[in-house]
Amino acid sequence: MNTLLILFIFVPILTFILLSLNLIFAVHKPDSEKISSYECGFSAIPQTRSPFSIQFYIVGILFLVLDLELVLIYPFTTTLYQIGSYGF
Repeated sequence: MNTLLILFIFVPILTFILLSLNLIFAVHKPDSEKISSYECGFSAIPQTRSPFSIQFYIVGILFLVLDLELVLIYPFTTTLYQIGSYGF
């Protein structure tokens, strides 16, 4: 069977079948807490000028720095076997 045939025919059919089964068998009982927006442990309803904790931003910045560091160091570590101890 051709890979493109699977990609363009079988996958959309499978997706449609799974989404249909979800709509048919899933329990739909929305309430006010499920519908309301929720972000970072804060309620979205109060005033916009309320005090907040800076810890969320610090964690985000640390994640960004460590993620970029990993992206920049990964190519070096994969070629380290080829260059040997002289390159290290």
